Amino acid sequence: MRTARSLSSGGYLFVAECFLSMTPTFPRIGASRKPRPVQSLDVAQLGNTIVSLGPVEELVTYEFLDANLGRTALATWRQGFSRLEFLGDSILGLAVFSTSEIHHIDRQQAIARVSNHHLDSVFNETFAGHTSSNSGDVIEALIGAVHLDGGYEEAARVATALCLPEHQLAVPPVHLDDQDVSSIRSLSFVGAAVLSAAVADELCRENPGQTHRWFSEQRTAALSRWHLAEVSMRLKYSPEGDLEDEKFRAKASDALEAAVGEQYFRRGWDVARNSSLRIVRL
Repeated sequence: MRTARSLSSGGYLFVAECFLSMTPTFPRIGASRKPRPVQSLDVAQLGNTIVSLGPVEELVTYEFLDANLGRTALATWRQGFSRLEFLGDSILGLAVFSTSEIHHIDRQQAIARVSNHHLDSVFNETFAGHTSSNSGDVIEALIGAVHLDGGYEEAARVATALCLPEHQLAVPPVHLDDQDVSSIRSLSFVGAAVLSAAVADELCRENPGQTHRWFSEQRTAALSRWHLAEVSMRLKYSPEGDLEDEKFRAKASDALEAAVGEQYFRRGWDVARNSSLRIVRL
């Protein structure tokens, strides 16, 4: 039987709470924006793909500071697209899943809203006339591009408007109180999405030239059930147990993910992202 090593001193819950509430050291993305210089050409040809960024910006009510990010998101073949699509997939999931939990939307319905089938439909109805690309992957890449250009709140707003248009994004910046948090059905469901998005964000910023497959493999390794269960025990969100036991690993991981999910709802993306990266690095 393999068990994780525990902390050597007392006060475990206090240590865990302090760990998850540490002030974030990462800069707030998009905190001070300057207007983008006026582009001389609204329509651009990128290889075999023709994109029209201006109308897309109007549709999502977001103007890119770095127009190249927006154009890359509209060109599925272009170098850098897979990074934006990978990141956008995680940001989209977090935005839709957290909103669905607040509004008590059926989980299967929420999952369906981020499916390839639904994204293809949104693309065909909304963006098909503004790029010669023909895939719903453009939606994810666009959300990833907004996130890198203007920060999580803007990206989450765009994601929710596209995939859950009947609901406004509730968090962030509105943080929930004790009563509201207690009404969330599954904090671990949202916490898992936070961890996934935080790792995707870090990987894509630090390794812009890598492939979608590389990003996926790195994130899978960083967020293994074994590692999360081990950290959960070390921080005393879970009692000691046998890491060889798959059911125990799942239960211990869920406890840690629930703590991350609660922090996201209480304190927002920036703090939850910082904590998630600390968990991965333990």
